[in-house]
Amino acid sequence: MQATIDYGIDLGTTNSTIAVQRGLSMEVISAGYGPLVPSAVHVGANSEILVGAAAIERRIADPGNVATEFKRLMGTSELIQFPASGRRFSPVELSAEVLKYLCRCTADHRRNVPIEAAVITIPAMFQLPQCEATREASKLAGLLHAPLLQEPIAAAIASSGSPDLREGYFLIYDLGGGTFDVSLVRSRAGRLQVLDHDGDNHLGGKDFDRLLARRAAELVRSEGRLGEFRRSIPAFAPAFELLKVEAERVRISLSQSETAEFHVDQLVNVDDDRVSVRFVLTRDELEELIRPTILRTTALCRRMLERNGLSPAELKRLVLVGGPTLTPCLPSLLESELGI
Repeated sequence: MQATIDYGIDLGTTNSTIAVQRGLSMEVISAGYGPLVPSAVHVGANSEILVGAAAIERRIADPGNVATEFKRLMGTSELIQFPASGRRFSPVELSAEVLKYLCRCTADHRRNVPIEAAVITIPAMFQLPQCEATREASKLAGLLHAPLLQEPIAAAIASSGSPDLREGYFLIYDLGGGTFDVSLVRSRAGRLQVLDHDGDNHLGGKDFDRLLARRAAELVRSEGRLGEFRRSIPAFAPAFELLKVEAERVRISLSQSETAEFHVDQLVNVDDDRVSVRFVLTRDELEELIRPTILRTTALCRRMLERNGLSPAELKRLVLVGGPTLTPCLPSLLESELGI
Protein backbone atom coordinates (compact mmCIF):
# COMPACT_ATOMS: atom_id res chain seq x y z
CA MET A 1 0.00 0.00 0.00
CA GLN A 2 1.28 3.46 -0.92
CA ALA A 3 2.16 5.55 2.12
CA THR A 4 2.17 8.98 0.51
CA ILE A 5 -0.28 11.16 -1.39
CA ASP A 6 1.54 12.20 -4.56
CA TYR A 7 -1.25 14.05 -6.38
CA GLY A 8 -2.41 17.61 -5.89
CA ILE A 9 -5.48 19.29 -7.39
CA ASP A 10 -6.23 22.96 -7.80
CA LEU A 11 -10.03 23.05 -8.08
CA GLY A 12 -10.38 26.58 -9.41
CA THR A 13 -13.21 28.93 -10.29
CA THR A 14 -12.05 29.38 -13.87
CA ASN A 15 -9.59 26.54 -14.45
CA SER A 16 -8.54 23.41 -12.59
CA THR A 17 -5.45 21.26 -12.85
CA ILE A 18 -3.80 18.18 -11.38
CA ALA A 19 -0.13 17.50 -10.74
CA VAL A 20 1.97 14.62 -9.46
CA GLN A 21 5.12 14.60 -7.38
CA ARG A 22 7.78 12.19 -8.65
CA GLY A 23 10.67 12.14 -6.24
CA LEU A 24 12.05 15.67 -6.20
CA SER A 25 10.30 16.74 -9.40
CA MET A 26 6.72 17.83 -10.03
CA GLU A 27 4.75 17.21 -13.22
CA VAL A 28 1.54 18.94 -14.22
CA ILE A 29 -0.56 16.41 -16.11
CA SER A 30 -1.98 17.38 -19.48
CA ALA A 31 -5.72 16.92 -19.87
CA GLY A 32 -5.73 16.62 -23.65
CA TYR A 33 -5.98 20.36 -24.36
CA GLY A 34 -3.11 21.34 -22.05
CA PRO A 35 -2.51 21.47 -18.30
CA LEU A 36 -5.50 23.70 -17.51
CA VAL A 37 -9.01 22.26 -17.52
CA PRO A 38 -11.80 24.87 -17.67
CA SER A 39 -14.05 24.48 -14.64
CA ALA A 40 -17.11 24.15 -16.83
CA VAL A 41 -19.89 21.58 -17.27
CA HIS A 42 -22.35 21.23 -20.16
CA VAL A 43 -25.46 19.07 -19.87
CA GLY A 44 -27.20 18.41 -23.20
CA ALA A 45 -30.78 17.51 -24.01
CA ASN A 46 -29.88 13.82 -23.84
CA SER A 47 -28.33 14.39 -20.38
CA GLU A 48 -24.83 13.80 -21.73
CA ILE A 49 -22.30 15.59 -19.53
CA LEU A 50 -19.30 17.36 -21.03
CA VAL A 51 -16.53 18.79 -18.85
CA GLY A 52 -13.65 21.18 -19.44
CA ALA A 53 -12.73 22.42 -22.91
CA ALA A 54 -15.56 20.45 -24.52
CA ALA A 55 -18.06 22.25 -22.27
CA ILE A 56 -16.51 25.68 -22.88
CA GLU A 57 -16.84 25.13 -26.62
CA ARG A 58 -20.63 24.97 -26.15
CA ARG A 59 -20.85 28.40 -24.51
CA ILE A 60 -21.67 30.17 -27.77
CA ALA A 61 -24.15 27.73 -29.28
CA ASP A 62 -25.82 26.63 -26.05
CA PRO A 63 -24.98 29.07 -23.22
CA GLY A 64 -28.05 28.21 -21.14
CA ASN A 65 -26.79 24.68 -20.58
CA VAL A 66 -23.19 25.48 -19.65
CA ALA A 67 -22.31 26.10 -16.01
CA THR A 68 -19.17 27.97 -14.92
CA GLU A 69 -17.99 29.72 -11.75
CA PHE A 70 -19.90 27.30 -9.54
CA LYS A 71 -17.02 27.33 -7.07
CA ARG A 72 -18.43 30.66 -5.91
CA LEU A 73 -21.59 28.81 -4.81
CA MET A 74 -19.88 26.02 -2.84
CA GLY A 75 -21.44 25.63 0.58
CA THR A 76 -24.81 26.99 -0.54
CA SER A 77 -28.05 25.15 -1.35
CA GLU A 78 -28.39 26.82 -4.74
CA LEU A 79 -29.06 24.55 -7.71
CA ILE A 80 -27.92 25.20 -11.28
CA GLN A 81 -30.55 24.60 -13.96
CA PHE A 82 -29.87 22.91 -17.30
CA PRO A 83 -33.08 23.61 -19.26
CA ALA A 84 -32.41 21.33 -22.24
CA SER A 85 -32.39 18.21 -20.06
CA GLY A 86 -34.58 19.53 -17.26
CA ARG A 87 -31.87 18.53 -14.78
CA ARG A 88 -30.53 20.47 -11.82
CA PHE A 89 -27.12 20.10 -10.22
CA SER A 90 -25.68 21.42 -7.00
CA PRO A 91 -22.27 23.17 -6.95
CA VAL A 92 -20.93 20.06 -5.19
CA GLU A 93 -22.12 17.77 -7.99
CA LEU A 94 -20.66 20.03 -10.68
CA SER A 95 -17.34 20.24 -8.82
CA ALA A 96 -17.36 16.46 -8.56
CA GLU A 97 -17.68 16.23 -12.36
CA VAL A 98 -14.55 18.37 -12.74
CA LEU A 99 -12.69 16.21 -10.20
CA LYS A 100 -13.79 13.03 -12.00
CA TYR A 101 -12.48 14.44 -15.26
CA LEU A 102 -9.10 15.28 -13.71
CA CYS A 103 -8.86 11.83 -12.16
CA ARG A 104 -9.71 10.19 -15.49
CA CYS A 105 -6.92 12.14 -17.16
CA THR A 106 -4.59 10.93 -14.44
CA ALA A 107 -5.80 7.35 -14.83
CA ASP A 108 -4.98 7.53 -18.54
CA HIS A 109 -1.61 8.96 -17.61
CA ARG A 110 -1.05 5.97 -15.31
CA ARG A 111 -2.24 3.42 -17.86
CA ASN A 112 -5.77 3.31 -16.47
CA VAL A 113 -4.78 2.80 -12.84
CA PRO A 114 -7.27 5.01 -10.94
CA ILE A 115 -6.04 7.30 -8.18
CA GLU A 116 -7.67 7.11 -4.78
CA ALA A 117 -6.07 10.07 -2.99
CA ALA A 118 -5.17 13.65 -3.78
CA VAL A 119 -4.60 16.86 -1.87
CA ILE A 120 -7.10 19.57 -2.89
CA THR A 121 -6.28 23.21 -2.34
CA ILE A 122 -8.91 25.62 -1.02
CA PRO A 123 -9.01 29.41 -0.58
CA ALA A 124 -8.16 30.65 2.90
CA MET A 125 -11.53 32.43 2.86
CA PHE A 126 -13.38 29.11 2.70
CA GLN A 127 -15.35 28.53 5.88
CA LEU A 128 -16.68 25.22 7.20
CA PRO A 129 -19.62 24.97 4.72
CA GLN A 130 -17.34 25.45 1.70
CA CYS A 131 -14.77 23.02 3.09
CA GLU A 132 -17.40 20.38 3.73
CA ALA A 133 -18.79 20.91 0.23
CA THR A 134 -15.31 20.35 -1.23
CA ARG A 135 -14.90 17.15 0.78
CA GLU A 136 -18.30 15.94 -0.41
CA ALA A 137 -17.35 16.66 -4.03
CA SER A 138 -14.16 14.63 -3.62
CA LYS A 139 -16.16 11.67 -2.31
CA LEU A 140 -18.60 11.87 -5.21
CA ALA A 141 -15.59 11.85 -7.54
CA GLY A 142 -14.37 8.58 -6.02
CA LEU A 143 -11.44 9.89 -3.98
CA LEU A 144 -11.05 7.91 -0.76
CA HIS A 145 -8.62 10.41 0.77
CA ALA A 146 -8.66 14.12 -0.06
CA PRO A 147 -7.04 16.29 2.61
CA LEU A 148 -7.58 20.00 2.07
CA LEU A 149 -4.63 22.39 1.92
CA GLN A 150 -5.05 26.15 2.17
CA GLU A 151 -3.88 27.82 -1.02
CA PRO A 152 -1.66 30.41 0.72
CA ILE A 153 0.31 27.62 2.39
CA ALA A 154 0.73 25.89 -0.98
CA ALA A 155 1.83 29.18 -2.55
CA ALA A 156 4.31 29.94 0.25
CA ILE A 157 5.88 26.49 -0.06
CA ALA A 158 6.06 26.74 -3.86
CA SER A 159 7.56 30.24 -3.81
CA SER A 160 10.25 29.28 -1.30
CA GLY A 161 11.96 27.04 -3.82
CA SER A 162 13.30 24.76 -1.09
CA PRO A 163 12.27 23.19 2.22
CA ASP A 164 14.39 25.80 4.05
CA LEU A 165 11.83 28.58 4.28
CA ARG A 166 12.93 32.10 5.03
CA GLU A 167 12.03 33.17 8.57
CA GLY A 168 9.45 35.94 8.84
CA TYR A 169 6.17 37.10 7.35
CA PHE A 170 4.86 36.43 3.84
CA LEU A 171 1.95 38.23 2.18
CA ILE A 172 0.18 35.91 -0.26
CA TYR A 173 -1.88 37.92 -2.77
CA ASP A 174 -4.08 35.45 -4.65
CA LEU A 175 -6.25 36.89 -7.39
CA GLY A 176 -7.94 34.09 -9.31
CA GLY A 177 -10.67 34.00 -11.89
CA GLY A 178 -13.49 34.25 -9.38
CA THR A 179 -12.06 34.76 -5.90
CA PHE A 180 -9.57 37.02 -4.16
CA ASP A 181 -7.65 35.97 -1.06
CA VAL A 182 -4.92 37.74 0.84
CA SER A 183 -3.17 35.84 3.61
CA LEU A 184 -0.54 36.66 6.18
CA VAL A 185 1.74 33.67 6.55
CA ARG A 186 4.56 33.29 9.08
CA SER A 187 7.53 31.00 8.66
CA ARG A 188 9.16 29.96 11.89
CA ALA A 189 11.61 27.09 12.40
CA GLY A 190 10.68 25.63 9.02
CA ARG A 191 6.94 25.62 9.74
CA LEU A 192 4.32 27.70 7.96
CA GLN A 193 1.26 29.12 9.65
CA VAL A 194 -1.57 31.26 8.28
CA LEU A 195 -1.94 34.01 10.88
CA ASP A 196 -4.76 35.91 9.23
CA HIS A 197 -6.62 36.16 5.97
CA ASP A 198 -9.10 38.35 4.20
CA GLY A 199 -10.66 38.46 0.78
CA ASP A 200 -13.77 38.31 -1.32
CA ASN A 201 -15.28 35.12 -2.76
CA HIS A 202 -16.92 37.18 -5.51
CA LEU A 203 -13.96 39.14 -6.88
CA GLY A 204 -11.57 38.03 -9.60
CA GLY A 205 -10.43 38.20 -13.19
CA LYS A 206 -13.94 37.37 -14.41
CA ASP A 207 -15.03 40.70 -12.97
CA PHE A 208 -12.43 42.41 -15.17
CA ASP A 209 -13.97 40.61 -18.15
CA ARG A 210 -17.48 41.70 -17.17
CA LEU A 211 -16.42 45.35 -17.04
CA LEU A 212 -14.96 45.11 -20.54
CA ALA A 213 -17.96 43.19 -21.88
CA ARG A 214 -20.23 45.83 -20.35
CA ARG A 215 -18.36 48.55 -22.24
CA ALA A 216 -18.85 46.65 -25.49
CA ALA A 217 -22.56 46.17 -24.71
CA GLU A 218 -22.95 49.90 -24.09
CA LEU A 219 -21.41 50.59 -27.49
CA VAL A 220 -23.86 48.20 -29.16
CA ARG A 221 -26.76 49.75 -27.23
CA SER A 222 -25.74 53.27 -28.25
CA GLU A 223 -26.01 52.33 -31.93
CA GLY A 224 -29.69 51.61 -31.37
CA ARG A 225 -30.11 48.74 -33.81
CA LEU A 226 -30.91 46.23 -31.06
CA GLY A 227 -33.08 48.44 -28.87
CA GLU A 228 -32.79 47.53 -25.20
CA PHE A 229 -29.79 45.26 -25.59
CA ARG A 230 -29.87 43.60 -22.14
CA ARG A 231 -28.52 40.30 -20.84
CA SER A 232 -31.86 39.65 -19.14
CA ILE A 233 -33.53 39.29 -22.56
CA PRO A 234 -33.27 35.55 -23.44
CA ALA A 235 -32.78 36.19 -27.17
CA PHE A 236 -29.59 38.12 -26.42
CA ALA A 237 -28.03 35.54 -24.09
CA PRO A 238 -25.75 34.06 -26.82
CA ALA A 239 -24.63 37.57 -27.79
CA PHE A 240 -23.59 38.41 -24.24
CA GLU A 241 -21.71 35.13 -24.03
CA LEU A 242 -19.80 36.14 -27.17
CA LEU A 243 -18.95 39.49 -25.58
CA LYS A 244 -17.69 37.81 -22.42
CA VAL A 245 -15.51 35.35 -24.34
CA GLU A 246 -14.01 38.16 -26.43
CA ALA A 247 -13.47 40.31 -23.32
CA GLU A 248 -11.38 37.57 -21.74
CA ARG A 249 -9.29 37.20 -24.90
CA VAL A 250 -8.67 40.95 -25.15
CA ARG A 251 -7.79 41.29 -21.46
CA ILE A 252 -5.21 38.52 -21.67
CA SER A 253 -3.83 39.94 -24.92
CA LEU A 254 -3.30 43.34 -23.29
CA SER A 255 -1.00 41.74 -20.73
CA GLN A 256 1.43 41.28 -23.64
CA SER A 257 0.52 44.11 -26.03
CA GLU A 258 -0.18 47.83 -25.72
CA THR A 259 -3.33 47.64 -27.87
CA ALA A 260 -5.84 44.99 -28.89
CA GLU A 261 -8.91 44.93 -31.10
CA PHE A 262 -12.21 43.88 -29.55
CA HIS A 263 -14.06 42.27 -32.44
CA VAL A 264 -17.19 40.15 -32.64
CA ASP A 265 -18.14 39.90 -36.29
CA GLN A 266 -21.59 38.37 -35.95
CA LEU A 267 -23.12 39.33 -32.64
CA VAL A 268 -26.79 39.13 -33.64
CA ASN A 269 -28.67 38.80 -36.93
CA VAL A 270 -31.41 41.39 -37.52
CA ASP A 271 -33.53 41.01 -40.65
CA ASP A 272 -30.80 38.97 -42.33
CA ASP A 273 -28.29 41.72 -41.49
CA ARG A 274 -25.63 40.94 -38.93
CA VAL A 275 -24.82 43.32 -36.10
CA SER A 276 -21.14 43.37 -35.15
CA VAL A 277 -19.01 45.21 -32.62
CA ARG A 278 -15.45 46.38 -33.19
CA PHE A 279 -13.21 48.81 -31.34
CA VAL A 280 -9.57 49.18 -30.36
CA LEU A 281 -8.69 49.17 -26.67
CA THR A 282 -5.38 50.28 -25.21
CA ARG A 283 -3.73 48.83 -22.14
CA ASP A 284 -4.11 52.18 -20.39
CA GLU A 285 -7.85 52.21 -21.07
CA LEU A 286 -8.25 48.69 -19.70
CA GLU A 287 -6.25 49.52 -16.60
CA GLU A 288 -8.36 52.62 -15.98
CA LEU A 289 -11.47 50.45 -16.32
CA ILE A 290 -10.34 47.80 -13.83
CA ARG A 291 -8.47 50.08 -11.42
CA PRO A 292 -11.41 50.44 -8.96
CA THR A 293 -11.70 46.65 -8.77
CA ILE A 294 -7.96 46.27 -8.06
CA LEU A 295 -8.22 48.97 -5.37
CA ARG A 296 -10.82 46.82 -3.64
CA THR A 297 -8.10 44.18 -3.22
CA THR A 298 -5.50 46.63 -1.89
CA ALA A 299 -8.02 47.93 0.67
CA LEU A 300 -8.43 44.36 1.98
CA CYS A 301 -4.62 43.95 2.12
CA ARG A 302 -4.22 47.20 4.04
CA ARG A 303 -6.97 46.28 6.48
CA MET A 304 -5.35 42.93 7.25
CA LEU A 305 -1.88 44.39 7.79
CA GLU A 306 -3.24 47.12 10.04
CA ARG A 307 -5.14 44.76 12.30
CA ASN A 308 -1.98 42.68 12.72
CA GLY A 309 0.14 45.72 13.51
CA LEU A 310 2.51 45.12 10.59
CA SER A 311 4.10 47.55 8.18
CA PRO A 312 5.03 46.59 4.61
CA ALA A 313 8.72 46.88 5.53
CA GLU A 314 8.33 43.93 7.92
CA LEU A 315 7.30 41.53 5.14
CA LYS A 316 9.98 39.15 3.89
CA ARG A 317 8.16 38.25 0.70
CA LEU A 318 5.14 39.20 -1.39
CA VAL A 319 3.82 36.27 -3.42
CA LEU A 320 1.48 36.93 -6.36
CA VAL A 321 -0.78 34.01 -7.30
CA GLY A 322 -3.29 33.65 -10.14
CA GLY A 323 -3.49 34.53 -13.83
CA PRO A 324 -5.01 38.03 -13.33
CA THR A 325 -1.88 39.09 -11.38
CA LEU A 326 -0.12 39.12 -14.78
CA THR A 327 -2.03 42.34 -15.48
CA PRO A 328 0.88 44.79 -15.93
CA CYS A 329 -0.52 47.59 -13.75
CA LEU A 330 -1.14 45.36 -10.75
CA PRO A 331 2.37 45.23 -9.21
CA SER A 332 2.76 49.01 -9.54
CA LEU A 333 -0.65 49.56 -7.90
CA LEU A 334 0.34 47.26 -5.04
CA GLU A 335 3.53 49.25 -4.59
CA SER A 336 1.83 52.64 -4.69
CA GLU A 337 -1.16 51.69 -2.53
CA LEU A 338 0.56 49.46 0.02
CA GLY A 339 4.18 50.56 -0.09
CA ILE A 340 5.33 47.02 -0.87
